[in-house]
Amino acid sequence: MSSPANAPPGSQDDFGVLCEVESGVLWLSSAITHHANRVRANPSGLKVCGRQASSASIVSIMTALWFLLCGRRAGCR
Repeated sequence: MSSPANAPPGSQDDFGVLCEVESGVLWLSSAITHHANRVRANPSGLKVCGRQASSASIVSIMTALWFLLCGRRAGCR
């Protein structure tokens, strides 16, 4: 298997990298919402959900666009 830096754009290597990044972003968004609602001190009882939860539906699109616009510059990894 070739390294991502040498793979042509749109290859299986790119898809694998995008899936890994997408998975990490989804996990992070869930972890942030969970921490805000269950872990931190919250005397007012205000919950975090709406926008944070609905943002997960666009993660795949935004991840692909980020890498498309970013290209293969080292700063994007």
